Amino acid sequence: MENLLSEIAHCFEFGKINQASNYPPDMKGKDGADELTRMALEEGFGPGEILDRV
Repeated sequence: MENLLSEIAHCFEFGKINQASNYPPDMKGKDGADELTRMALEEGFGPGEILDRV
């Protein structure tokens, strides 16, 4: 689950909003912050916990 938070932080850092976003080009087609945050919430992380740890 820590890996999921790291992936969210990576998306924030590089501006990958969601899967449909073509920016940045090397992340095209990959899940973005939107999808990964939704996954984290479904896995039991609270919104505050995600914000504090990302």
